[in-house]
Amino acid sequence: MLFLLVSAVWGTIALNIVASMSVADDSALSVKEQSYIPNRISLQKYTYISDIRDPFQFIAPHPKDTLKKMVSPKPIWTPPPFKLTGILSAGKHHTAMIEGPGGAVWFLQEKDTLSGMKILKINEQAVTYFYQKKKNDWILEKP
Repeated sequence: MLFLLVSAVWGTIALNIVASMSVADDSALSVKEQSYIPNRISLQKYTYISDIRDPFQFIAPHPKDTLKKMVSPKPIWTPPPFKLTGILSAGKHHTAMIEGPGGAVWFLQEKDTLSGMKILKINEQAVTYFYQKKKNDWILEKP
């Protein structure tokens, strides 16, 4: 009984396959008929709109005057990431005590450099330094 049922199902499937292959369908064109496809399809024309720059077209360099105008603005000056915590004096010699962002402390004298910051002059209450092409002062805060 099971054998008859299985053979009936497979027989039906085989019959459907053979039937679909023997029916002439427009979707399955032969090689000879495919050469005439352009005659059947109405070709639509594409109109090119030239409002978009062609990426393959050569672009002439800008004149020198235009390049000067396109220069980006100068970056904003930012103070050094250090803090003046004290000034040590020994007669005429002064030493600046500077604290970094991680808590490290440096003792700097005049003409010393730390991370691009150069100490120019140390007074009893102020330190003059040069950082990022700008001269500035630190004034020691009174407790």
